[in-house]
Amino acid sequence: MDQDANETVQAALKTARWVPFQLPTADGTVLQAFIKAVFNDQGYAILVSDFKRVWFEIATNEKVERKLKSYAKNFSETPVSGMLPYIESYVQSQKPNVRYMSFFEPDKTGELRIHATGTVGTVTFRWVFECAQLHTDVLPPRPVPGDVLYSHLSVPLLMVITEQDRRIQKLLTLLGVKERELHECHETMTFNGLKFPPKRSDPISAEAFSSVADEEFRSMHVSKESLPKAFLENQLYRLVLGKPDNENAVAKDTRSVSPPANLERVPTLPAGPITPSGIFASLDGSSPTGPDDASSSAPSKKEIEKSLEMQRRQEREERLQRLQAEQQQKKKRRKIL
Repeated sequence: MDQDANETVQAALKTARWVPFQLPTADGTVLQAFIKAVFNDQGYAILVSDFKRVWFEIATNEKVERKLKSYAKNFSETPVSGMLPYIESYVQSQKPNVRYMSFFEPDKTGELRIHATGTVGTVTFRWVFECAQLHTDVLPPRPVPGDVLYSHLSVPLLMVITEQDRRIQKLLTLLGVKERELHECHETMTFNGLKFPPKRSDPISAEAFSSVADEEFRSMHVSKESLPKAFLENQLYRLVLGKPDNENAVAKDTRSVSPPANLERVPTLPAGPITPSGIFASLDGSSPTGPDDASSSAPSKKEIEKSLEMQRRQEREERLQRLQAEQQQKKKRRKIL
């Protein structure tokens, strides 16, 4: 894979947002995972982490087609381009009407399989994300979990902290300016014999503000489990993802990034180009090993196309209803005004 294509996928993953998931496991526990994914017309790349371990899957159209035949035979004749949006919807956010299940293989490979079962129209659609674990005992240029977490978590976190500190300092400076302007205004009013309420607020002190904030922080109870989700919902985090780095401009919309010619050997950040013997080389040409779809009465191609059309028609009707509701609200506002 050439360097340009490598940087393209790296940039696309950088701008993708971590999405929290609560994934049930086979032993009855729940895996708190975070997922970011990039989809384009040549396949998808998905990154999964609990911020301790990292898993990764690259799937070109050819691999998606093989997996459709294995996991979703009902849709094996449907074009891959028509199914990718439904696969993408499973990892955009955790859907309440989609059943998720995760299976972790605690062996040398450490594969994580995420099963997501929903519907396309009236037909059940199950997809399995087969994610290989990244290990620390590999040699460069193969990526290790620390590389991925540094680029996709630590750097954005440090940028958010730095920007918050800059904004606080700017706000304190602005408050000081406004305090002086208010003082000058009062002096001018007094000089011109104008009366004003004698009560005035105390000058703002950065030290006093910090002291009160420190006490509030000490009394707060913050669980470790809530920290990642709170950070990912921070407005500055979303802003940081759209900010280009110093070396390469990063596009905000990952769909506008030109897809590479081959996705299957793209390393995660910040490792260099991966060689044919790289960590994801085993994904090349490998067929899914999961169980076949349990449906015994597979619908015909015509029925599947009908289901897809029903799904698209329903989405159009929902968009039309939202548009009509917005127009009605605008009319009500005009009447009030």
